[in-house]
Amino acid sequence: MTNKHLQRFYLACIKVALLTIGSYCNIYAQTFSINDDTFFVSSSDIGGNPISLPVFDNDDLGTLILSDISLIVPPQHGTLDFSCYCVTPMLYYPFDFGTAHTFDFFMYELHLYDTISQQTFIVSNIVFLFMECENECIWPGDTDRNGVVDVWDMLPIGFLYGAVGMPRDFVIMEFDTAWSWIPQSSQLWLDINTSNPLTFYDQINFSHADCNGDGIINDSDINIIDLNYGKQNGDIETYNAPISDNNFTLSVYIQNETVSIGDTVTALLSLDNPTQMPISGLALTLSHNVVDSNTLQITYPSTSFLVDNANIISRQYRDTESKVSTGIIRTNLQPTNSGGVFGVVTFVMEDVLEGKNEQVSLDLHIEKATIIGSNQEAIINIAPQDRNDDSVQIVGISNTPIPHNISIQNNPIDHQLTINWNEQAVQQIALYDMNGRAIAQQNIASSQKNHQISLHNHAKGMYLLVIKTAQQNIVQKLMVF
Repeated sequence: MTNKHLQRFYLACIKVALLTIGSYCNIYAQTFSINDDTFFVSSSDIGGNPISLPVFDNDDLGTLILSDISLIVPPQHGTLDFSCYCVTPMLYYPFDFGTAHTFDFFMYELHLYDTISQQTFIVSNIVFLFMECENECIWPGDTDRNGVVDVWDMLPIGFLYGAVGMPRDFVIMEFDTAWSWIPQSSQLWLDINTSNPLTFYDQINFSHADCNGDGIINDSDINIIDLNYGKQNGDIETYNAPISDNNFTLSVYIQNETVSIGDTVTALLSLDNPTQMPISGLALTLSHNVVDSNTLQITYPSTSFLVDNANIISRQYRDTESKVSTGIIRTNLQPTNSGGVFGVVTFVMEDVLEGKNEQVSLDLHIEKATIIGSNQEAIINIAPQDRNDDSVQIVGISNTPIPHNISIQNNPIDHQLTINWNEQAVQQIALYDMNGRAIAQQNIASSQKNHQISLHNHAKGMYLLVIKTAQQNIVQKLMVF
């Protein structure tokens, strides 16, 4: 499938072997596995004509031969003719499939005889039919219909939380829910009083926010965004939200005065809301120019004005090595008109980016940000000039010169680190990983002249050796192989 019109009737066969008896005629049945076959049938075939179902086209059971077919569960929205199964495909005659219903299924049994073992088997088959999606095709998770599932798809679920409408047909089957990334048919959600379509943004029907197709917009739909995050399709109807005109200022404030490799960085996210516009959620993308090895976390503490005793849903998604998107929505349909700190960013700076030296700044940049208000029309993108970034200096870690009377031996053969000294009053020796965790730490007796640290159980990589003397701290970078 390459576009929204390529999904047609969806047929899949699930087969289970059972034992029975029967007579036979010469036709081979299918070598099967779950969801092994998919057939596409044009919707133009529905106009009073039977739909041909070539379920035997690629069947091959070797020594098994087909003796009979019996219908176990008949179709609900059509009738089935398989009287000439030995020479022709099954024929499906729809009576309201394709008009009142977009889904149908039936179950039949193949009676098979094995000429080698002289045993007789029954293979049960379920065939699913799905109507071609022509209008209001749902790409599960792409609530705003911009062609990609991203953090911004959370926002409509916030202001539509709890809304109900028509579920998609037979939603318990994965073929018609978000477990399959296919364009799915759906009926328009309508206002019960006026029968007018219920829409948000630029005339997008509420049904698109019902990601899992169960007929209610709630937490479960966020799970489908998780499942399909980053997936793209060609069904794009771009909605351009208004740009803020100095009504809001979104800022990130790094709390560290300086940072070094291995430090935990903490930053605050804050929103200035001078007009006291009601806010029920926001989404943003934050980028950074250092290596954090996926340690970056954005949390929303209970003191956040967006939390404020409300029921919330929040998510964080890693977009690239240096970019994270996050979103938070209030699900109690009670927006807040406050402002201030709403989120906390933390991560461990493990290294600078390739090609940089250690004397650079750590930069946090808000690439995009959107706020939603009290209803489906109140959505604002925060203008670039109203997004305040922050940076701090990265302090490079350089090796301290080693006094002549101290020696360090890093033996990669026996995984042993040995420190020897004389005349120097060594008080403490410690080994740290690049996250700042103490791997080994030992106070040294005044009579001691050497110390060994075993490296057997430590991962390969860079470590910091700190030797504390009465005069100074000696810092050395060491590579463990």
